[in-house]
Amino acid sequence: MNDLKKIVIPSLQRDYVQGNQHDKIEPFIEYLLDGLNSDKGIDLNYIYGIENDEGKTFYPIDGQQRLTTLWLLRMYLTSKANINNPTDKKVLEQKLIYQTREYAHDFCMEMSEHINELFTSQCKLVKIEEQNWFIDAWRHDTTVRGCISTLETIDRKFGNNNAVKMLENFDSNLHYTIESLNDNDVNGDIYIKMNGRGVPLTEYENLKSWLDKKVEDLFGKDNSCFVSNWRICVDNKWTDMVWENLDESQKSLIDNYQLRLLYTLIFLYWRNKNLAGSIEDSDSNLENLSISLGIEYYDNKDILKEEIADKILHKIIKRENFGLSLYVLDRLPLFNKDALKFIAASYDKLYSRLVELNDLKIENENEVDRKLYFWKANKETTLFFQMFLDETLESIPYGKLTLCYSVVAYPTKKISEDFYEWMYRMRNLIINQDIHNGNINSVMESIDKMSDYLSGNLAVSFDLILRSVQYEDALKAFTKQQRDEEKHKISIKDIELQRFIRSLENHPFFVGQIKFMFNFCGIESESDNLIYKNKFIRYAEAMKCLFDENGFAKRYDHWRLRRALLGCSDHYGFGYERSSNWNFLSSRSDKKRFISDSESHEEQPHNKCLESVVEVIAAKVFDNSDSELKIQDIDINGILNEIADDKFRSGSKPITDWRKYFYDKYIWDYIEQQNVRWNSDNDIYLMKKIRWNGEHVDVRIYHFYNKLKNLPGFENGYWKDWKYDIWSYNESCVYFEKKFNDKPLVINITHNSVTDNAFKFNIFVRDDIEKNEKTD
Repeated sequence: MNDLKKIVIPSLQRDYVQGNQHDKIEPFIEYLLDGLNSDKGIDLNYIYGIENDEGKTFYPIDGQQRLTTLWLLRMYLTSKANINNPTDKKVLEQKLIYQTREYAHDFCMEMSEHINELFTSQCKLVKIEEQNWFIDAWRHDTTVRGCISTLETIDRKFGNNNAVKMLENFDSNLHYTIESLNDNDVNGDIYIKMNGRGVPLTEYENLKSWLDKKVEDLFGKDNSCFVSNWRICVDNKWTDMVWENLDESQKSLIDNYQLRLLYTLIFLYWRNKNLAGSIEDSDSNLENLSISLGIEYYDNKDILKEEIADKILHKIIKRENFGLSLYVLDRLPLFNKDALKFIAASYDKLYSRLVELNDLKIENENEVDRKLYFWKANKETTLFFQMFLDETLESIPYGKLTLCYSVVAYPTKKISEDFYEWMYRMRNLIINQDIHNGNINSVMESIDKMSDYLSGNLAVSFDLILRSVQYEDALKAFTKQQRDEEKHKISIKDIELQRFIRSLENHPFFVGQIKFMFNFCGIESESDNLIYKNKFIRYAEAMKCLFDENGFAKRYDHWRLRRALLGCSDHYGFGYERSSNWNFLSSRSDKKRFISDSESHEEQPHNKCLESVVEVIAAKVFDNSDSELKIQDIDINGILNEIADDKFRSGSKPITDWRKYFYDKYIWDYIEQQNVRWNSDNDIYLMKKIRWNGEHVDVRIYHFYNKLKNLPGFENGYWKDWKYDIWSYNESCVYFEKKFNDKPLVINITHNSVTDNAFKFNIFVRDDIEKNEKTD
């Protein structure tokens, strides 16, 4: 290598980035140091470029990253050798020149000039950025940063090696082939041709090659069948499985999807295993992993290993950049023997169930039998793609990962429950559970228990698992509400009603959770089966009319439903406390919670008001003798208005508490995010948004202001020659203002929050400056 007196980096080459990629530079430096310190040598493969000046100047076309690292290593060894052996100082004759990159070129030249100043007298690498020859503008140059980082990596890995000996071995131990091109146009076509000679290996291809060797190392001696099966399947049926679930536009990215599937499976394996306890805990291994993963190094190895394991498992379910470098994988037990067995078995299970899984997908709204709705997704994609390959969020939700696990956990042997029935129960239990990092392990354990009970010697059914305390350990990770609901469903004897319930559970908002139907209709009784069935179907159709996939359906005004619910509620009202506010169901999750919330609040269950609204709609839609649907023709807004008028206006006992102020549309229009600040019944503020420092107004003041605007003579914000308006911040009020002798006389009206219908009048004079300060 020393024969190359000048290495000239062409202008079309990219920056030197290898030094900034810890997962790449660290193993490369280790490889170089080992090779220089032994007789085995170093093979650097081919380096492509153009030689000039009788082979003394080299223009790299492919290999500039390696050449730059080698140049930096030679510089490091030369400088350190001169400190160790000052009587025989070596000279770095080789120059590294960057065409058109002024900062990088100048930096390399300066380092060459100050090669004997890179180490202190104690042989410690200096802080290069602090040297008087270092120019501050270089700090932000990518190549400069990469060079400095590489020198620091070399220093960290160098240890007690002999720099003089390594420098002597540098040329003899380095082996590479220069493929010289007879073309002087280093900035033109030849560069383009060289970079078009082939597509670089993808991350998946690199990992696949690494795994092939891993499988050979772990299974080659005692399980050659596993090795051969792995190699055959990974290139054939496992790849075909992914390929068949991609559309034409996705097939060019098949390696990305294969990588996604592989890391999803390895996550599922390690999620309920002890990855931290399997990490080799030598100081060097933990330090290398910490640096590569950007984790602070701890003396407490147990804490450090836990943090490394947590970082790994969080990373591999990210939407982007979820892959791990081979450098990291070499230092982790992630793909150990048991993990590889799990992956192979999971691939085979997915392959064998692919048709059944994809057949569960609902293709149109009229499909009912043996179909399952899981989530809103692209109708053109398969269910396998949606579960295992696609991810539009920042990271894969734990609920979806658990569903993936349920697919591979389905027993391989023949059992009493088929795959559809298994996925139906799994969907209901999993999707209607808040699954997170803290409970996913226990949920997966419950899934394993159910699989064991279904496939064991007992071969029990889901009915028995749900009913018997003997098998309750298989359900303990799931909510009691959903477990009870599943028990109610299996108690239904009427076949037509069973089929209707399965269809209802595929509604995109309910998705397997219809507890509200049992709250509204009770449990089926042998004596009144037909009456029960008719009521159940009618109420269900009314609920489908009120809700769509996003929550409240688009076919009616949402404020009218909120008003009707408030009118049918008790004094407590409906909604949930959110921080310091009370919220009337603005979020989808709150709506979902509310429909099944039968917890008693004061006089009645929380969702009792919804039942009252549904009861009226069902009565309007169906007559008493016929269950024929007329749902498409019904005027929902009209029915909701009737309910509100009955509760607020014309009923025998119209509402007289705080709720009476929420009859009019302008109240609901003001609370854009459905928030009120409810301090007491007589102290309620409407919130324009969420925070108190934004617009807010006392509900009685706002009601008074809007009534005032509709009185004769109060049009356009004036009454006679008095201007009036509303102040919607602290101490909200309606104020009247008129000038007397060029002084504004103000009358403001505020609500006395101690009682309901009491107001205070404040009369004062203020100058224009004060007025502007208060009313801006």
